[in-house]
Amino acid sequence: MLPHIELPFITLPTYGLCMVVGTVLALALAVRWAGQRGVDRELVVELALVGLVCGLLGARVVFLVEQWDTMFADRPPGRLSPGPVEPLDPGDVLVLRTHAGEARVTFTGDEVDAPRAAARIDAEAGARDVETRVRARSRRGGDGMVTAIRGFVVRTRARGPDAWLEVVDGPAARKLGLQPGLTRGQAVPLTRVLDLTQGGLTYFGAAIGVVAGWIFWLRRRKADTLVVFDTVAPVLPLGLFFGRLGCLAQSCCWGREAGPGALIEVSYPRWSLPWLQMAEERLPCTFDPHLGKRELTPAMEAVLGPAGLLDGTPPLHATQLYEGVGVLVIAALLVAYRARLQTRVGQTFVLTLLLQAPLRFVVEHLRRDHDVFLQAFGYPLTETQVVALVIVLVAVPLFVWLARRGRPVARPAPAPAAPEAVAS
Repeated sequence: MLPHIELPFITLPTYGLCMVVGTVLALALAVRWAGQRGVDRELVVELALVGLVCGLLGARVVFLVEQWDTMFADRPPGRLSPGPVEPLDPGDVLVLRTHAGEARVTFTGDEVDAPRAAARIDAEAGARDVETRVRARSRRGGDGMVTAIRGFVVRTRARGPDAWLEVVDGPAARKLGLQPGLTRGQAVPLTRVLDLTQGGLTYFGAAIGVVAGWIFWLRRRKADTLVVFDTVAPVLPLGLFFGRLGCLAQSCCWGREAGPGALIEVSYPRWSLPWLQMAEERLPCTFDPHLGKRELTPAMEAVLGPAGLLDGTPPLHATQLYEGVGVLVIAALLVAYRARLQTRVGQTFVLTLLLQAPLRFVVEHLRRDHDVFLQAFGYPLTETQVVALVIVLVAVPLFVWLARRGRPVARPAPAPAAPEAVAS
């Protein structure tokens, strides 16, 4: 009788699986192309390892710069306010105490929304080390920029456990929904910068890190940098294709609400990343669905029910698939261009930038997950779109310069014709 053996059930995260498959396939193709073009195959394997390390570092550094104040710096003491929940009357006084002394904020009755109430507190309590931050998200919608204001936070400029803030109970505090009492700041351990569970794999940060690491390593190995870049260039969009499949499963990099002209639609369940964003836009900042149990309170249901968000998101543009198919086409075009049309060393790599940056700019127009960074001529731009424009402005003249003054591509010499057989 055979022994009874129970095998463990193995679960694999879809995002990680897609990244592994994409990396292995990209490396295999790069090694094969290296052999065909006379590039050291071991050097390509080394570049894969260098790119993995430097890509993670670059992605993390950019994320730390973007999110340092909100996620990694010591936290100041603060209280959240959804804005005036009752009209403020002229003469209402809000009393705040900090290490710098007591501040008395007298309202005029004109503070009808969160930004005006926050501005009044800033003006009259700033001398006591008090500041406010309006909680708002600005994103691109179907008809232009859409801003959702969720309230504001009252806090001190001082950070860490030695900083404190006290809200004294009174009519103004109750009308602003400020919880009375004493709160202290928190010290955030420096080791948190290494905690990847907090996020931190930004696309352009990874790309910058990979390219910088490759340049350093190729110069150290005294290899022809542009020739190697041309060899591996098509695998960059190919790897991103698998990454976008992982994003689709992870629910990150989501699109905005799909209209009649949407090519592909996708909906996400409750507590997914796009659902959280849509819920937060409708809930005051005193509600934080990221924390606590994944359950809807009656107050949350009363707000999210009419918005149609109780079961999940409405249909969204499948921007992950849009970009995934786009970079797959780019990879095929690069292979064909390198084989038939490239005349100067470096052109294939620069063409990779020229094709991917506009694609990202267009796809970003349909994405909903990024805040608006700035407006140019009335058009809202995200940080990624600004970076894409900079890449194009640099890559276009570089491509023209290579076409005029770059080194010609060394084509492999044709094999000699076989001698004709001598008739006996």
